[in-house]
Amino acid sequence: VLENDKIKVSLNVADGSFGVADKRTGRTWRPLVDGSNVFSRIWCIAGSGSTSITFRAAAKAAPSAEMRVALALADAALTVRVSLPTNFPAALAYPYPFESGAEDRNLLAFGPGFAFPAAETDLGTNFPARMRLGSPEFNIPVWGVYAEKSTPSGEIVPCDGYMASLADAAGAWGLYHVRGNGRRQFSVEWDAARAGAVREMRYVFFVKGGPVAFAQEYRSQLRGRGLFSTFAEKAARDKASADAYAHLARSPAVLYAAIGGDKPGVCRSLREECGMRDFIFAFAEREELKTWATPDERAACAAAVPGAFFATVSDISGGAFALSAGATNALAAAPSGMAFAQAQADFIPGAFSAPQALRTADPIPWAVHDGDPPPETLRGLDPAVRVPFRELALHGGVVGTAAWDDANNKWTKLWWKRDLFNAVSGTLPTYVFTRETWPRFRGEIAESAKTAARMAAATANAGFVAYRILTPDRLVHRSEFDNGAACTVNFGGQAFRLPDGKVVPPRSAVVDAR
Repeated sequence: VLENDKIKVSLNVADGSFGVADKRTGRTWRPLVDGSNVFSRIWCIAGSGSTSITFRAAAKAAPSAEMRVALALADAALTVRVSLPTNFPAALAYPYPFESGAEDRNLLAFGPGFAFPAAETDLGTNFPARMRLGSPEFNIPVWGVYAEKSTPSGEIVPCDGYMASLADAAGAWGLYHVRGNGRRQFSVEWDAARAGAVREMRYVFFVKGGPVAFAQEYRSQLRGRGLFSTFAEKAARDKASADAYAHLARSPAVLYAAIGGDKPGVCRSLREECGMRDFIFAFAEREELKTWATPDERAACAAAVPGAFFATVSDISGGAFALSAGATNALAAAPSGMAFAQAQADFIPGAFSAPQALRTADPIPWAVHDGDPPPETLRGLDPAVRVPFRELALHGGVVGTAAWDDANNKWTKLWWKRDLFNAVSGTLPTYVFTRETWPRFRGEIAESAKTAARMAAATANAGFVAYRILTPDRLVHRSEFDNGAACTVNFGGQAFRLPDGKVVPPRSAVVDAR
């Protein structure tokens, strides 16, 4: 029904499914038709046969309710838009998912991002098979599938694949089930009739996919909708904030924890954290913090770093949030009925945390544990599956940290691993402590910041160009940025030698920053 020099789309008029053949790679993405939303009839197919078609249909779940489906093909992208009647009585699980190969990986923008083998069926008891897209758990409504191959050196390289994204996450659920073929496939389910809901999915097919390619595509989509800009672009538009953005680039280290009293709960505003952000960085450089922050010290630090670019949001899809007056990107969005004092929202606390499903439920969030971490925490920090998709997509325009209940030193046995993830992704560390525990941690935090914050400082205004898995066991990762900076981290127990002769010791990071 649709065809160009890259993609051919076939429609099955019996069940409403469509398959996609990629002429460049020879791969055909076949649909997995699931359950109750199989169409009972399709009629009135119309369109050019090359760029777009529309058809009307009814699902078995609602045979009297007429739907309208539009398919549009442009370059290597296929857009599917479904219009439902206001009286549609059932959730709509359409479009159907594409079947993955046993060796494919499913990338989910779940928390910071994870890429699971399609053949892996046991993700742990806490991993949700159904999650609301656009929620704090899954707040970038994007997913994808890609194949991989190994090079003679042992590096794992992504191959062909596709990425799917939603125009609006409102009313959408992600389903991540083991399908009839024994593999996990991600799909979307739309709530029953919601006035004004947009049910639009966009597929982009890649000759070489993978986390970086998907992230760059999503970044491009955000730019096309006017929902993303870099720090340099923001500074150029807002001359009054130019110095503040430059300061952010020079010393981007964040403390997200207590700034006084005995509990982190006294930290009530991001403006106070803004001051502490540079405060902890400055003292980490001196390797000690001799006194606790007094109100005067906090005020002095806050004055040194204007807080115009600090706000918190939980969704960047642009659909679930209304942009504030004067906003310059989707990260300035505020929930309905709310508005931030400043439009620019470039600091997102919690952005690099694993979802709550992969974190420990702790009655005292600021508590620090020296024992063995639980399985969900280990899973959330597994270098075999975790990829920094959020940072790949948004780096250079957003400062992200982990949530304060998911801090680097939350489980002390895993502190080193969090530091390495911070380093390789150019993401800022998070630490938690109280006045009582500060004497214990101050030296360790100072040492940690040297590993965890250096790449963030070196790449604050840069974008990713590569994220590489250098070994078959997926324990050595390397990031490369468009300003020439690079970082290699070794999660394994054996030293790794880079082609230039540099050695990356176990549990360490090697940074090349110009």
